[in-house]
Amino acid sequence: MTETVTVGRKELTSTEVLRELDDGNRVIIEVDVLGKTMRMSIRRSADTYYCDTPVKLLTYDTPEEMRTCLERYRLAEPGADSTEGGPGADSTEGGPGADPTEGGPGADSTDGEPGSTSADAGPDRNRSE
Repeated sequence: MTETVTVGRKELTSTEVLRELDDGNRVIIEVDVLGKTMRMSIRRSADTYYCDTPVKLLTYDTPEEMRTCLERYRLAEPGADSTEGGPGADSTEGGPGADPTEGGPGADSTDGEPGSTSADAGPDRNRSE
């Protein structure tokens, strides 16, 4: 029988989340965004991994793709097998501050933390000269 494990953002590593999925469990990651709690459902069915957000269902074919999703959107801490900081880590597409809800809270973040906006960075941070 499938067990549901509910955790807060970054309470588990990506390796621990993948281990739960491999054991047949579902992981709910609760993320606080602008005073609201959003629930991300992470699950696996056959050979497909799913990250179900309030706005979009993301699907992945390999554990490595799922690990990248968990770490890119900062839902889990990097695991022992992580490639975070490797090639493409500085990519702006889906990189730090990106949000799996596409344009949702955190998309304009300067540090990838929900609720932090470019306005928090200071008056000269975003000024182009």
